[in-house]
Amino acid sequence: MGSPKPILLLTCALLVTYGCAGDDVVAPTDQTDPGPRAPCVDYGGFLHWVGSVSTPGRALAVAVSGDYAYVADSYWSARVIEIRDPAAPRVVASVETRGQVFDVAVAGDHAYLACSDAGLYIVDISDPTAPQIPGFVDTPAHARSVVVGGDYAYVADGGSGLQVVDVRNPTSPEVVGAIDTPGFARGVTTALGLNR
Repeated sequence: MGSPKPILLLTCALLVTYGCAGDDVVAPTDQTDPGPRAPCVDYGGFLHWVGSVSTPGRALAVAVSGDYAYVADSYWSARVIEIRDPAAPRVVASVETRGQVFDVAVAGDHAYLACSDAGLYIVDISDPTAPQIPGFVDTPAHARSVVVGGDYAYVADGGSGLQVVDVRNPTSPEVVGAIDTPGFARGVTTALGLNR
């Protein structure tokens, strides 16, 4: 068995590529001072279309764990896609929710779905072909993004800012804290590399 090959999963229909002009490319700096030049890298040798699978909704986000990709498929569902054979990915299960699924995070045997006005759903993925929803918590506004670290899920919840959810008991998650952010919270990430 050879070395593992990286897989790039796209959740949109458009891939933008940049080409090189001449022998080098200008590093992004102040327009008046182009600054140092960096060697141009032709990424054409690195990116190759391998396979695809269609989903009925709009694939908005993806998280990968082992041989499976978990796709936030917008309209009230998430999809589980087996990617064991990257040239022939296939949908093996779906998870129906009450809200539009904007984001997905995976940690251990659970997937966490940010489901707009339905809040945060927890999905047991110990058997990825038969996912089950042990619990969910309705957040105050519109769950748009989620990351998980240890016993907590952090949810960007639209007009209600950041919600902190205790997920130690997947059957009964509960909001245990919040930070009111200015504007509409659409995304959340961590510098700790917890689940992404």
